[in-house]
Amino acid sequence: MLNELRDSITSDLTTAGIKALGYIGEVITPPCALVVPSEPYLKRPDATERIPFRKVKANVDVLLLVPREGGEKAAAALIDDLIEDAYRALNQNHDIKAASRPGVVTVSGSKYVGSVLSIEALAEEP
Repeated sequence: MLNELRDSITSDLTTAGIKALGYIGEVITPPCALVVPSEPYLKRPDATERIPFRKVKANVDVLLLVPREGGEKAAAALIDDLIEDAYRALNQNHDIKAASRPGVVTVSGSKYVGSVLSIEALAEEP
């Protein structure tokens, strides 16, 4: 269930022309999207949410990264474009909850400009 969700998100991004991985690799070459577990990764719905029995909420983050080279203005334009492209690629098949404010992030020891798209999905209880 969880692997299928991450694979589906990665596939939708790749189909839209966005370089995407379903994990954080040792070598990252931006611009790219990394599909990673969110917190909480799995959550039982509250009784008031009217979610079918035996369903759980799965939460995944799409970490969007662009290089910092070329200056702040260039990086800002790149990350805005990547956020919009990723949103369009994922919005039809996935429930995007939010996109975070872009900022400098460190991944695998290197600094990038990044943003996080938060996705929530209903899945069969494991």
